[in-house]
Amino acid sequence: MPKKNKKVQLIINADDYGFSKSVSEGILDAHRTGLVTATGIMANGSYFKKGVHRLFDTGNLDTGVHINITSGYPITKDMGKKLSKWGGTFPGIFKMATAILKNKISPELVMLEFQAQIERCLKAGLVIFFANSHHHVHMLPPLFKRTANLAKHLGIPFVRYTTAEWVNCFKPRVIIPRSCME
Repeated sequence: MPKKNKKVQLIINADDYGFSKSVSEGILDAHRTGLVTATGIMANGSYFKKGVHRLFDTGNLDTGVHINITSGYPITKDMGKKLSKWGGTFPGIFKMATAILKNKISPELVMLEFQAQIERCLKAGLVIFFANSHHHVHMLPPLFKRTANLAKHLGIPFVRYTTAEWVNCFKPRVIIPRSCME
């Protein structure tokens, strides 16, 4: 007996909604033209508070949370205090990843920041279909299972899983040139 054909749906996601006005407006424009079907929202972005209401007028744009602990300011006070040597801002992917992997910033503190960003989206009235993170930082070994558990606890059905950018990421031949770029 032949199997029924399953409907395949192409999802074109544009992360960083809320990062800035221009990025957010570009995502909305791309959605209106039919190019973008989903967006990941940066709850700690400079345009989040001003732009979140615009998402309610989009109709069928799926929304997710694009957790960000690599640029901008944290939402939680405890994370802000932990980042004091960087002026209270996230210092970039490699410094954050190194601090997490060396346990200078605990996974528990990171999870509190993740939760605060997700809850900010939920409190704004958004339906969150997925979670991912800026620079895929949620894929760090001490964070992924915790992120998946947090998403499940908060009713988020999907967490992006990728290995491409993290495979071999922490070998000296990769870390040394990249750390010099910051």
